[in-house]
Amino acid sequence: SDKGQTGKSDMENSENAGVRAEPGKSGNAGVLDGSENSENTNALGGSESRGNTGSPKSSDVHLLDVGCGSGILGITALLMGAKKVSMIDIDTGAIDNVNENIELNNTFSGKYETAAGDIFKKKDREKLAMLSEKYDIVVANILADVIIPLCDIIKEFMKEGATFITSGILVERKEDVREALIKNDFKDIICNEDGEWCSFVCRA
Repeated sequence: SDKGQTGKSDMENSENAGVRAEPGKSGNAGVLDGSENSENTNALGGSESRGNTGSPKSSDVHLLDVGCGSGILGITALLMGAKKVSMIDIDTGAIDNVNENIELNNTFSGKYETAAGDIFKKKDREKLAMLSEKYDIVVANILADVIIPLCDIIKEFMKEGATFITSGILVERKEDVREALIKNDFKDIICNEDGEWCSFVCRA
């Protein structure tokens, strides 16, 4: 995941989402990847209003958070009413931090799952049950250099017409990301800027 992009503390950033987040026993403060930034949580909360199918406010939504970092986006989706949230990160410490942060907020028994793994690796896609499912919403708050190749494979994990939200992107890289989305036939592509950062919301 994209570590420490915002330069803000866990609690300072997470106040934007109304979600508590702390480093916890695993000590992974550096895992926080900017998903608690208002630009990213606003992209999540505004996906429905921007004309895309699927909103975490729907009790029928199953959401996948790729490169989940501290889990702020996934936790926010659960608090908004998502039916289930699946969170994956290549960093095992990040997954420990997600579980700690969920405990800080609420008990979502049976409504979330976490896994350490690499969505780009075939062996991980084959062994992780969460990567055999199709999702209503996929979110990815990671570097543009990861989002761009992710655009090539992410539809494999999305239902037809599902919403894809990418965030944590520097404005200077927005056209690179837009080109990757267009190349992979994503529809209704909308870019939202917030200072030096931007996010994209689109449909599969």
